[in-house]
Amino acid sequence: TRRSSDLLNDAEKTAGLAGKAYALDGVAVIVHKDNPTANVSLAELKDLFTGKTTAWSDGKPVVPFNRNTDSGARSVFQEKVLGKDAFSPTAAIKHDGVLISSVSKIPTAVAYTSLSEADETQIKVLTVNNVKPTAATLKDKTYPIGTTATLATKGEAAGEEKAFIDFVLSAKGQAMVAKEGLVPIQ
Repeated sequence: TRRSSDLLNDAEKTAGLAGKAYALDGVAVIVHKDNPTANVSLAELKDLFTGKTTAWSDGKPVVPFNRNTDSGARSVFQEKVLGKDAFSPTAAIKHDGVLISSVSKIPTAVAYTSLSEADETQIKVLTVNNVKPTAATLKDKTYPIGTTATLATKGEAAGEEKAFIDFVLSAKGQAMVAKEGLVPIQ
C-alpha cells in the first residue's frame, strides 16, 4: 500500500494498481506574513514559479521555493499550475521540514505546500483565483489546486491491506485523517 497525492492515473491503472480515496487536501500557496499579496490567479502563480515574474508589485524580488521531486504537492502543483512548463531553476528546493520556517523568515518568499501542513501562525496562505483553500472549497472543487489522497495497492486490496483501508475509511480512521489536517472523504 502506498499513499498517492491524487487519484490513480491511467498508466497506474494499466499497471494493475487499484486505488481507494480516503481524504481531500489542497496545495496551499504560502508567503511571509508581511507580504501584502492576498490573492494570486493561476496564471500569476505560474509566472512566479516559472521565473517569468521575478519581482512583487512593490519591486522586491520574488524568492520562490520548490519541493523535492518526489513530493506529492509538487506533482499536483506541476499538473494543475504549470502544466507542461518547467519550474524556474532559481526556485530553490526546500524539504517540507524546513519549507514553512524558510518562508516565515524571508519577506519576499513564496512556496506551496500541502494545506494540512500550512501553519497560519507562521505564514500566510493566499487565495488562488479568489478562493481560499478550505474543507468546503476542496469538497465543492472550487479551489483550483485540490487533490484526492488515495491509498493504492497492486490489484484489489485483500487481507491486511484491505483491513487497513477499511480502518482508514471507518469513522475512527476518518477522525484520524481529520486530526492530521486532511479533509475526510466520508
